[in-house]
This record gives sequence, C-alpha cells and structure tokens, in this order.
Amino acid sequence: MSTESIAIIGAIATVLAGFGGAVLGACFAYKTGMKLVQETHKNATELLQRQEFNKAASVFRAAFVDVIYKIQKAKLTDSDQGWFDFKKILTEEVLIAHGKAKILFEAYIDKSDLPGYSSAWGKYSNCHNNFAKDEKKDKTPELISHIDNLLKYAKQI
Repeated sequence: MSTESIAIIGAIATVLAGFGGAVLGACFAYKTGMKLVQETHKNATELLQRQEFNKAASVFRAAFVDVIYKIQKAKLTDSDQGWFDFKKILTEEVLIAHGKAKILFEAYIDKSDLPGYSSAWGKYSNCHNNFAKDEKKDKTPELISHIDNLLKYAKQI
C-alpha cells in the first residue's frame, strides 16, 4: 500500500469521524434543547396558571369586601344590642353576587381542594337561614368564620 493510499484512507477516516461526531453532537444538542423547551413551556404554563388563579382569587375576595365592611360597621354601631339584622347585609343581591363569584372562581380551584371549598361554600350560603331563626344572638363570629374559611381558598400563590 502506498503512502498516497494511506493518506487518502486517513483523510476518509478523519472525515467520517468528524461526520460521526457532528451527528452525535447534533443528537445530543437536539435532546438537550428539547428538554429545555419542554421545561420552559411547563414553567410558562405554570406561571400563567398562577397568574390566572391570582386574578380570579382577587375578584372572589373583592366580592366579600362590602359584606365584611358592613358587618364590622354594624357591629360597632349596634354593639349596644349585641346583635344586628343580617338581612340588611346579606341581601338577595349580595348573595347573588357571591354566587356568581363562587361559580367563576370554582374553575380555578385545585381539584384536591374542591371538596373543602364546596363544604365551606355550603356553610356560608346556608348561614343566613340559621341567622333568621335566632336573630337575637350575635352571629358575627360565625359569619366571619364562614367567610374566612371561604377566603382561605383564594389566597395568592
């Protein structure tokens, strides 16, 4: 075998080795790149979900601000009686607004939290019926407790 043949074979081997290395490098880069793309997509999706949850949670909490304010105000002004008329605060309009807020927010609650949220909602939405039966007792702590239990599900994440 001549030196010229050996040089050609060496050149071909070098080209093939370079090509093989390039293919392996490209495969590695593709796999690594795809992992990064998938992680970035997952992180972006989670961030978007958190932002949407936080927006919905803000709207849900805002639906209760007037009621909490009115309860606190009534408690201060009617404290001499030890009770106040909840029907003036939990009007049909208020309960409808809270029902709408509940329906809109429910879509953002984690499935594992849904049973607890539904239970808290049931207690809150039925509390005004209990208050009507026993108007002369201070039900403020109970009502505030029901609202607080609901709002626990609407904390920013």
